[in-house]
Amino acid sequence: MYVDMLLEAARVVHRMAGTPEMRRAYELLEERNRVMRDWTNPFRFLVQGSRNTPYVVEFTKKGWRCSCPHFAYRKRPCKHVCAVCVTLVAPREP
Repeated sequence: MYVDMLLEAARVVHRMAGTPEMRRAYELLEERNRVMRDWTNPFRFLVQGSRNTPYVVEFTKKGWRCSCPHFAYRKRPCKHVCAVCVTLVAPREP
């Protein structure tokens, strides 16, 4: 399932390129430590939103999920999901 997560992350990065969500994801990633892996579950990440609100992003058998209102309303990748996918596909150097 880990390989599935990486493949889906690459698909999201490709599909969402140029969208407002992806631009906001890169803005989030400009600040360090915005995306953190939940080490109790390798498919769960904690993303600190732009208002310092933590959101849970998970990869499930059905795809990516986020606890933010944007994802709940639009049912498409939000900036938090995009930020996690960019982190997985193109990790930055420490």
